[in-house]
Amino acid sequence: MVPVLLLQLLLAWLCPSAWALDARLVLTEGATAPGAEVPVEVLLLDGAGLSADSELRAEARRGQVGRVSALGEGRWSLRYRAPAEGSSDRLLLSLGDQSIELTLPLGLDPVVAVPLPASAIGQTGRPLSLPLPDLDPAAVERFEAAVPEGVVLLRAAASGGVELLWTPGPEPFPRAVPVALWDRDRPLRPPSFSVLRLSGRPRIPIQVTEVGTSVSLRVGGRRYGPFIAGSDKIAQASAEVRPGESTAEVILEDPAGNSQSTVVALGGDRRPALLAVARPAGPGSARAAVVDLFAITDQGGPWKGRRPPASPASGSPSP
Repeated sequence: MVPVLLLQLLLAWLCPSAWALDARLVLTEGATAPGAEVPVEVLLLDGAGLSADSELRAEARRGQVGRVSALGEGRWSLRYRAPAEGSSDRLLLSLGDQSIELTLPLGLDPVVAVPLPASAIGQTGRPLSLPLPDLDPAAVERFEAAVPEGVVLLRAAASGGVELLWTPGPEPFPRAVPVALWDRDRPLRPPSFSVLRLSGRPRIPIQVTEVGTSVSLRVGGRRYGPFIAGSDKIAQASAEVRPGESTAEVILEDPAGNSQSTVVALGGDRRPALLAVARPAGPGSARAAVVDLFAITDQGGPWKGRRPPASPASGSPSP
């Protein structure tokens, strides 16, 4: 997928009698490196009395503008060649008797995705830190993260880069939680998604009939114990429980060597977790926004069930 960079325009009146003309520039092939020739799309947002098929005239103050072609629905394309040096250029656009001059930044970072590890592992009841060493700490304000529970914070890391710090909700059970990260300076780019996995080590009191009975637990193929019952005939057992593990096998052995086993439920939420992030649909689209959905199983793997039904509060969704 080619990187897409949405550039916010700078409006300027060219004469006191000019009407308000609102437009937007979109670079469809990455950064405007010095001397590079790139396609640019112009999207008409507002223009009193103008037709979406009006002839567009374009002129660059420092670079070069090639042929302008109408794409319909208030969109035009043009070829732009950046100057050999400089941090910005000015494009003068004219439609009918209205004009606007837009600032076009040059030499922008052509990063195509926000780097995010596939997953991170932590413990219930404790904050989880996810290092993002490839992000510039000086630009941390550009990025935003979202999770369906708890509080998430992006901050400069002491060791360099950026740290994503998540404080989960109070629920004690192990679980997998989706997280999204995106660059606010590139609103058309899809967010990056990852999985935060929380393991727990609950204490499980096991009532037995004889003092000295040995209790062992088997969870997810791992065995824990033995835990010996005291004078109260209770063995205080514990085991590491990971996301998606909802049962434990309890193995009892009394002092005489007799043994038995049973399965107990550990609780937790077996339903898939879903995270939705909305972003602009892009120029020329009939949709107002695109919603990226990320769904995972209770274990944190990709959810492969039926697509969940969705409907907006008003209007109709597009596929």
